[in-house]
Amino acid sequence: MYKINLPPDDAKVFEVKGATVDFAKYRVNSIEYISFNTSDRGAPEPMQNALLGLNFIEDENIRLVMISHRRPEGLLTKLNGMFEYIEETLSSEDIAIEFYVSNKKRVTDLSKIDNSCNG
Repeated sequence: MYKINLPPDDAKVFEVKGATVDFAKYRVNSIEYISFNTSDRGAPEPMQNALLGLNFIEDENIRLVMISHRRPEGLLTKLNGMFEYIEETLSSEDIAIEFYVSNKKRVTDLSKIDNSCNG
């Protein structure tokens, strides 16, 4: 079973324009990870931050880790297969989702995705 690489304590925190939470950057082997945690936030913040974070995925060496209080069904539906992902239920009962591309297939303009959330 694959275990998602959660941010270590020494992950570099940085600001993302338009985000409502801090993002963190860290590296595991040859993969750069960008992560954010919206487990204490309600809709539409998890989706809005995810859409901002997904813009960092330029190739198969960059991944986005999202931590949320529940599975982001609306987001996953709107992405409609544009990114691959794995998910893990954490000991806190929050959900971690790691988004990635494996074949350089990438959406060029995520701004066309409606960031409203119905729950």
